[in-house]
Amino acid sequence: MYRLESTGSSQKHSLRERSVRVKGLPADTQEGLLQQALEKVIEGIKRVEVLQESGDALVELESAAVRMFRPKRGWKFNFI
Repeated sequence: MYRLESTGSSQKHSLRERSVRVKGLPADTQEGLLQQALEKVIEGIKRVEVLQESGDALVELESAAVRMFRPKRGWKFNFI
C-alpha cells in the first residue's frame, strides 16, 4: 500500500480525501490499462495502484472535488 512517510497528518488527510477505492476487479487487471480506462470517464487521475491480493485498486485524484460528484451507489464500468 502507498505509504506517506515524514508527513504531517494534514497531508495524510488530504490524500485520503482525494482517493477512491475500486472493488471487484478481475485478477489479471493491469494498472496502466485500468488508468487509461478510468481517464476516459474521470478527469484528474493522478495515480492508480492495483492491489492484486484483494482485487481492489486505489485511485488517487488530483483534487478532492472529483470525489464529490460520485453517485451514492457508486459507478459501474464494463470495459469488456
